[in-house]
Amino acid sequence: MRPIISFLRNTNNPLLVNIYPYFAHINNPHHVPLPYAMFTAPGVVVRDDPFHCKKLFDAMLDDTYFALKKAGGPKVEIVVSESGWPCSFGGERRDLL
Repeated sequence: MRPIISFLRNTNNPLLVNIYPYFAHINNPHHVPLPYAMFTAPGVVVRDDPFHCKKLFDAMLDDTYFALKKAGGPKVEIVVSESGWPCSFGGERRDLL
């Protein structure tokens, strides 16, 4: 990642990231509550003083900024290029194609 971050920093381009809270929840529903993943948590879910998060999306974005800074790109902009929640109809929906 360091060469990519260096390139982005030197060319003043953003890092595009895909953030999917769904996958964190579905892979560990016991430790990642659904309201936290869906922006509906009534209060703080994660406390890592001085940081408090009510939304998993925000925590994932913050983690990306932290990793980027640690890898030498503290001023590289981040653009969330994709996010969402997959269709849960149990397979391919031909009527949507």
